[in-house]
Amino acid sequence: MQALMNPRVIAGLTLLILIAYGSWVTGAPNNRLRPVDAVVVHAGGEGERLELALELMERQAAPTLVLMRGTNPDSPDLNAVCDAGSEAYEVVCPTPDPDTTIGEAQALRLLVNQRGWDEIIAVTSDYHLRRATHLDRECNPGLAVYAQRADSDLGLLRTLQRTIWEMGGMIQAAFTC
Repeated sequence: MQALMNPRVIAGLTLLILIAYGSWVTGAPNNRLRPVDAVVVHAGGEGERLELALELMERQAAPTLVLMRGTNPDSPDLNAVCDAGSEAYEVVCPTPDPDTTIGEAQALRLLVNQRGWDEIIAVTSDYHLRRATHLDRECNPGLAVYAQRADSDLGLLRTLQRTIWEMGGMIQAAFTC
């Protein structure tokens, strides 16, 4: 028992848990199967989410692109798409309240109910995909949610930080919606 209390053992076990959880989080598959009602982009990331969503829209994955506008003004590309719209598809840019992943899933619920959507493609960063799609499904019973992972390149330290953040978020998500 005393060997288990060794700080090195504790650190090693903690790192092992983080690596295993990180592999589970980022290992979520891209599973777009066919055209859907909307492509929904969760706010945040470093541009990888919007880039993937625009690629999907070029391939006519859906007639509607939903870009969740967070309150972070550091998304000039997303804001430009929201402001300019598109001739090829509808662009909808709700501002979730609260400005959280839970708020995004709730804002999605309003759109789903208003528009009668049955299935969407949810686009978000690899580290965020499991929690975001879990909330999209929990807050929108009966909605088919197909996950599309936008690969991020955060580096080791930021990946560890995001993994820890997502672990906490998954605990909260278990009791939401």
